[in-house]
Amino acid sequence: MLFQSQFNSKDFSISIHVYDRILPNNKRRDTMKFVRGSVSIILFIVLLFIGSTEIFAASPIDKKDVDPHHDFTVYFNQKVDQRTVHIKNIHVIDQNGKIVTDKEPKLVDGGYKVVVEAPESGYAYGSTYRLVVTDNVLSEKQKPLTNELQMNFTIKNATANSDASNHHTKTVASLTATADSSLNPLKEQIRTAFQNRQTSFSIKYYGDLNNLTDKITKTVEEVLSEDEYLFYDYRNYRFTWNGKGNEATINFTATFYQTKEQVDYVNKRVQEILAKIIKSSMNDHEKVKAVHDYVVSNVAYDTTYSQANNAPYFALTKGKTLCNGYAMLVYKMLEELDIPVRLISGKAGGDSHAWNLVQLDGKWYHLDVTWDDPTPDKKGQVTYDYYLLADDEIRQSHSWKDGGSTGIEKTYPRANTYYIEVLTKRGDKKLMESLGLQYLTSDYTVDDNKFSTYLKTKISKKEKNFTFRYVTNKPNVLNNFKQIISAATNGLKYKNLNWNVSEIQRTKEKDYLVSITVTY
Repeated sequence: MLFQSQFNSKDFSISIHVYDRILPNNKRRDTMKFVRGSVSIILFIVLLFIGSTEIFAASPIDKKDVDPHHDFTVYFNQKVDQRTVHIKNIHVIDQNGKIVTDKEPKLVDGGYKVVVEAPESGYAYGSTYRLVVTDNVLSEKQKPLTNELQMNFTIKNATANSDASNHHTKTVASLTATADSSLNPLKEQIRTAFQNRQTSFSIKYYGDLNNLTDKITKTVEEVLSEDEYLFYDYRNYRFTWNGKGNEATINFTATFYQTKEQVDYVNKRVQEILAKIIKSSMNDHEKVKAVHDYVVSNVAYDTTYSQANNAPYFALTKGKTLCNGYAMLVYKMLEELDIPVRLISGKAGGDSHAWNLVQLDGKWYHLDVTWDDPTPDKKGQVTYDYYLLADDEIRQSHSWKDGGSTGIEKTYPRANTYYIEVLTKRGDKKLMESLGLQYLTSDYTVDDNKFSTYLKTKISKKEKNFTFRYVTNKPNVLNNFKQIISAATNGLKYKNLNWNVSEIQRTKEKDYLVSITVTY
């Protein structure tokens, strides 16, 4: 996050955040159960309408080195009256006070957001502008803003990117083609530039210029949808084109989480890691577990939520990342092992999130390594709550739709198989126990009717340690377990009884994993 300024009042709050548009970062279930896109920079402004007991004014906040084609999104804490959303009230002005916005602002997201697009020709390099939201903007309840809000921003210099090793300006060879066939060479040139993580490049285009903007957009979407790893590594892209007759120059700018050099490092490092953790005797089930365990054990969730770390390179070099970095690293490792794997984006715990789909023996499963990694990080602790789940199992906390959060990803395969049933059928007791899945079988399951009898039997046999699955409809089990177990063991002879109880995440029932230690 580049900056944050926050003002509080009794009834409402005002906060301003500016940061690059990114893929999911998911703040994790431990702090809250835990963003993707194509817009370059987003200005989050929760505007304070009249109605609070105190009134605050927003101070101008400068933003430097903004891309010439950045868009801004303004967030309101109340629904905005559509009639007051127009250039006169929401716009960008230059240093002379002239309005440079040439498109009407768009009211989106049910009336809570307004998108202010960059001018068609972009902002001038090295120039300073001001985003203005006047106090003529009204809520649906006809409440005006308490005061006009402004934010200054400066466009980066034209040479700002020329010294960076991952920035390139390249003119691709002219394309000679007619009609729709012109998109094929265009597509390959865009694909090559993106795969090389070029952040600035130009393409000479010869052909029909009618609807060229739509054709370019569709072509870029095809490139991204056909390469999932690339799609999850790009942050945003922009293009402009100028031309006449049947000739045009298309200028692209793009940003990625990783440079080409960093991508190459990840590829090499993944091969080195797999050479150490994968044995020739392993089957694919064991390989998936080895990859899962390595990532959970060697990567920590970045509790600063830094988007700069949201990629595999930073997971491997800094030892910390966000959900996008976890999912991409797992993807790269399983892909290297020739195990079918997908990246999937959606919501988890109400927030944007990314995880994986993995295919074993022709069946697909969900794998969320991010949510299996304890936060804060606990060295040596690996959990399997979100390990190879079916659709209906993971839907308790996750949601998604075909096409992903952006709508351009390929259709996600259905995951209709329960992994515990597969392991039971395979007779793989060792793997089942290493995942702790044996406790989900009937042999280890106890409900309210059997709870007392189960404990009495164990204690009468002087068993010192035992673990079981407890299925119950009782409320507040985690808070009331002391009373529950005291009532069940009343009158039994033992010196001391300790327990650990946690909610089981992968099942649809209201159930808990209970571990008990008894001294006699």
